[in-house]
Amino acid sequence: MIPFPCRLLVWIASTIVPPAKRTEWRREWNAELWHRAEAGESFQELLRRSAGVFRDAWWMLGNELKRNPLDIFRRPLRTEALFLAGALAVCLLAGGFRAPSLPFSDPARLATLDRNVSGFAAFDAYVTPRLVGSLRQAQSFAGIAQYRMVPDRVPNVRASTNFFDVLGVKPAQGRTFTASDGDDVVVLTHSGWQRILSGNANPIGHRATLGGREYTVVGVMPRGFWFRSSKVQCFTPLHDGAKTRSLLARIKLGVAFPRALADLRQQAAKTEPAWLAKALVLTPMLDDRRLPDLRLALWLAALSGLIGMGYLAAKRYGGPRCWALLGARIALVVTAILYLRVSCASQSWSMFVFWIFLLLCCAAGCLLTIDHRGRCPVCFRKLRKPVSIGVWSSQILDQPATEYLCPAGHGTLYVSETGNAPDHWTVLDESWQDLFAHTED
Repeated sequence: MIPFPCRLLVWIASTIVPPAKRTEWRREWNAELWHRAEAGESFQELLRRSAGVFRDAWWMLGNELKRNPLDIFRRPLRTEALFLAGALAVCLLAGGFRAPSLPFSDPARLATLDRNVSGFAAFDAYVTPRLVGSLRQAQSFAGIAQYRMVPDRVPNVRASTNFFDVLGVKPAQGRTFTASDGDDVVVLTHSGWQRILSGNANPIGHRATLGGREYTVVGVMPRGFWFRSSKVQCFTPLHDGAKTRSLLARIKLGVAFPRALADLRQQAAKTEPAWLAKALVLTPMLDDRRLPDLRLALWLAALSGLIGMGYLAAKRYGGPRCWALLGARIALVVTAILYLRVSCASQSWSMFVFWIFLLLCCAAGCLLTIDHRGRCPVCFRKLRKPVSIGVWSSQILDQPATEYLCPAGHGTLYVSETGNAPDHWTVLDESWQDLFAHTED
């Protein structure tokens, strides 16, 4: 009797073996283990021998890939599912499903204040100093600070003097900004201190060159501190008279977010039109910013699947089952790309990463559509043995084309080389089946 753990290892490893040889391979390994169990080998020895099934399975798969090196998508959904499983494993190991902890005091009461003007086209979304002064009189907030993200060679944040007080964090060395500071002072994060000043033991008062300008270091934040992105390494002053697009707010203890938002809009309506005041939104700092990425990936997956299915429908190839399978393949690959992006990215979403992600999703959809078109609509195996027919000198009577054959004998795909005739699938009747009885997958 073969122990259950050994039979389980054989079954798991058999999923790696090419399908045409899987049953025979599994039977041979079970017979080998049964023979050794009958000979009296111990459970530990049988388990040790069973561990070799994975090496044998990978060897068989490697030999199959050497015979068909370009046939990387042998079975629909099989390769895509393995890709998704690998991406999930990477995401789990990298901690991609854990929302980053915020190094602030009571982060549940922190929120960013922005103006949602997506429906007003090119409307200027800046928050005026007059509006900021009015909002600071709202009874629901313990403090409101201004900040502006500056995408430079050294990413930094321009922040108001009360910015760190609203965050609820104090520097590890030195101080933060005061009203008397000029534009030539800087507060570094711990990583910025290590990178820019090489971890100088006495950084306060040192001069640092950032973006071609010299600044005097007045403070260093504690280890583990970050704001909006771990790539931000320094903070420079933002005076009260400057315009910004974003504000940071700390809600008073016991005040709910809906009440704080209503108070905010009511206070803003005193200095600007009511329709513009209603465009102000509060976003909790504890919100996981990767959720919009998930919605974007699902939308891209659905769009790519629809485009691919529409392409096959326009070519009059396959049917609903074929189109649905293509949509599932594209959805799996796009979701896997999303998981890889989530596991490898920082806390912020940059436009550069966004466009790379978008191009990868589009490329995956195109490649899978091209691959799917070259498959049998019955068994979905790769069509093989292309045969050229027709001649280019007779494009009216005998147009040049290529016919691809299903290895199981279900039919042939006609692909016109000139594009004048539509691609079509020809079903082979039962009289052809004897020729494919011994065809290997």
